[in-house]
Amino acid sequence: YEFSTRLREAIQPASKQSGIADRSARPLVVRTSSGDGRGGILQFSYEYQDRRLLPGRLEERRDLGFRKIKTTNKQTGAFEIEVFSQTSQFHGLTILKQAFSGSGALVSEAQITYSKAQPFPGTTLVRTDKKTDRFYEGGVLSSSRTQEYTYDQSGNATSTRVSTNGLPQITTVRTIRNNQSRWILGLLTEETTSAAGHILQKKKYDYAGNLITRECDWLNTEDRWVC
Repeated sequence: YEFSTRLREAIQPASKQSGIADRSARPLVVRTSSGDGRGGILQFSYEYQDRRLLPGRLEERRDLGFRKIKTTNKQTGAFEIEVFSQTSQFHGLTILKQAFSGSGALVSEAQITYSKAQPFPGTTLVRTDKKTDRFYEGGVLSSSRTQEYTYDQSGNATSTRVSTNGLPQITTVRTIRNNQSRWILGLLTEETTSAAGHILQKKKYDYAGNLITRECDWLNTEDRWVC
């Protein structure tokens, strides 16, 4: 362990991120060693950047956490950088994660965006709106995949769209039943996955209360349900 006040980038008073620099001395893990189960040792080091606090009234205060954390495999030199949101609404959530080889070449990255919903007074839900994964070979982009989501008022994902370069978009549409008066939410009644105008999979469910009583699959070759 090491105190944050002794780490060069952990505290950055001149940062333009939200809030103010957290100048308190916090113990942080900077190195770990563990057995790999085969007689070897796995060693990792950790670097931290720009810990922030959001001041204000009691209900407004937030520990915004670090902007970046870097994890390095000491044997291979490969490392990951994770970037976190420091907004009051989404603090602590990963917005970018990158993996690098031991030579420093970018191998992969994931970029994530969020939104919030308030289905009921006093209830706030954070939702993933979009996630894009990119993969690289020799530092050059080789493929990418984007997942996009839409939600109902209760925070259930009613549709998912997956786009991969060079392939048809795959769409999943869900019909969901919510009984808000009894707080029985998210009962999936039907789900259809399709691509390029063709149904890949289709399911439906019957319930008694909140228990599934029947599950059916759509048989494309005969245009009928099999339950």
